[in-house]
Amino acid sequence: MKEDLFWAIRGASFGVILAWKLKLVRVPEKVTVFTVYKKLEGNQNLLQKWGNIAHQLPDKLLVRVVIQNDGTGNDKYVEIFFQALYLGPVDELIPLLKEKISEFDLEKKDCFQEPVVTGLALKKNVESSWIGSVLYFYGRRTNESLEVLLEKNYFKATSDFVKTPVPEKEDSMDEEMELYVAKSPRTAYLNYRDLDFGTNQEDYSYSKAKIWGEKYFKGNFERLAKVKSKVDPNNFFRNEQSIPSYHTDN
Repeated sequence: MKEDLFWAIRGASFGVILAWKLKLVRVPEKVTVFTVYKKLEGNQNLLQKWGNIAHQLPDKLLVRVVIQNDGTGNDKYVEIFFQALYLGPVDELIPLLKEKISEFDLEKKDCFQEPVVTGLALKKNVESSWIGSVLYFYGRRTNESLEVLLEKNYFKATSDFVKTPVPEKEDSMDEEMELYVAKSPRTAYLNYRDLDFGTNQEDYSYSKAKIWGEKYFKGNFERLAKVKSKVDPNNFFRNEQSIPSYHTDN
């Protein structure tokens, strides 16, 4: 049973862990975080370049991209922003970026002043401690009190999982995505819970939960339900979209 349980925990946020030992990874005294905001218009090639090389960057550098709409009224536009963490000081980061993604146009001076606007781009660059970078990605200043990390916050989001690469065309992003997101049946990424798929009610059962469960876990849902039957047969640990026991139909 232990093998099945650890398999379930690894891939399905399954179960409640009462004790866990972790081997911490050493981090340097200084890390560098930055965000570069740009309009998508005129920067499609930069977005494509990031997609081609992001997985080839050194392990010390993580660069992610977020695409969202911005502006108001008739001045709405699609914005992309690149957010990154480098395990090292800014003096090491800048030469690396000039070699790999010079289009970010980051300079050392950007790290020690307020956010800089250059042309159609906004740059934020901060050198801090590692825990300061946690605050940064939380949307806070790196010198704020760590107590803010204890605040309990929540939000609701709906996700569409892109299964087929979207070709480069002139149509709007939303119109293009509609053709390629997972559908028939619709599926989603577990980290973004979508209650529109369905939820457990008082008369929950495996067959009813299967309707939404397979949208997250596909063929693994049945095995997860069987593990649930062994480790929590009375369904003590449950929520709106928790995995039910496999035997609830019997």
